[in-house]
Amino acid sequence: MAYRYYKPPIRLSRLFVRLGGLWVLVAGVLMMIGFLWLGASYDHGATFQNSAVATEATVVRRDIDRGSGNEWDKHYLFLDFDTSKGREENVRKKVSRSKYREFKRGATVTVYYLEKNPRSFQFSRKAPTNRARWMQVAIAILAPLWLMWLWLAGRNTIDGYLAVRHGPALNGRVSGAKVVGELNKKPFLYRITWWAEDGRRGTSLLTGKIALLKFPKDTEILLFRGKRRDWWADDVGTRNKHAGVPGVPGRSKRI
Repeated sequence: MAYRYYKPPIRLSRLFVRLGGLWVLVAGVLMMIGFLWLGASYDHGATFQNSAVATEATVVRRDIDRGSGNEWDKHYLFLDFDTSKGREENVRKKVSRSKYREFKRGATVTVYYLEKNPRSFQFSRKAPTNRARWMQVAIAILAPLWLMWLWLAGRNTIDGYLAVRHGPALNGRVSGAKVVGELNKKPFLYRITWWAEDGRRGTSLLTGKIALLKFPKDTEILLFRGKRRDWWADDVGTRNKHAGVPGVPGRSKRI
């Protein structure tokens, strides 16, 4: 059974979002925040290496904050030390499990601190820079992956945008639907599947249950052929000259 309808061509920005572009942009913002943090960490690390003061601290107490499992335990050391200005500091510091095991109660350990904030000390003069280097490695790995993600989303967006405006139009027939998302074991996200008139198989963008009711199996639909795939008119819209072609159930009207 065929239905007729007209739907304005989708905007480039909306198609980009529907193809996952929003998540690409969010990831890009997080990457930028990472770059800013990396720069600040290197500045702080350089200052710490050049200006940190070394002193001897004594472990006066050890403590474990038990979590829900052994992997979630938090380990703390309580240390006493005197600053170069003669001020006594008693600091509770979260440490790794290995560091907790290394320093027993009464042990003496060298710590490094800045005069303006002695309570924020480190066990190594290079500690802040080491964290920044790990962040640098992570960004070096993630940045190319993000650029590839952006390229794929952009390439598919341009393909769909051009297909609905300039690509060949052809008929297709719905063959079913695939569940791609569940909530409390109940499907809520689907992809409509179809066969084009030349036997090429395709799938829609993410859609809801209403689409399943509008487009049951064997419904004729309108497709536009892009360079990389076929695009369904209900996803990307139609052209004026294709008003009144197979599509959405109901009377022919502008939606």
